Amino acid sequence: MTDLLPLLQAFYREKLTMMLRHQAAARLVGQYDINNTYQYIINREEVQLSWLATAIADLGGTVTDEPEPTRKVSGKGAEAARAILQAIEEALGRMGKGTYGVCRDCGEPIAAARLNAIPWTRVCIACKEKQSS
Repeated sequence: MTDLLPLLQAFYREKLTMMLRHQAAARLVGQYDINNTYQYIINREEVQLSWLATAIADLGGTVTDEPEPTRKVSGKGAEAARAILQAIEEALGRMGKGTYGVCRDCGEPIAAARLNAIPWTRVCIACKEKQSS
């Protein structure tokens, strides 16, 4: 049973880290539906954290409110990650402005399948193909 305690404590820190990320994202999003979804997720995570804290205490452990340390990324992968993160932040901004899902180049709606595959895309498939050729 003592092997379970470190696992629960690590899981608690992971859940806390995710909840803090969701709280930060919810503060950035102005669109009601998306923010409402974040609030739902955050509420569920708070309940789960409470359950985990109770289980840890029942096993004689303690809970710290320290999230997992942030991971650092370096090299070419870091550049790609930063570019994608910036594109995601821009997509969130477009959501707030009501222009998400509209092609930057032609002004037509971007197909749902494309948005599902690449949610941060700025252009429709036709315009992307024109750029590639």
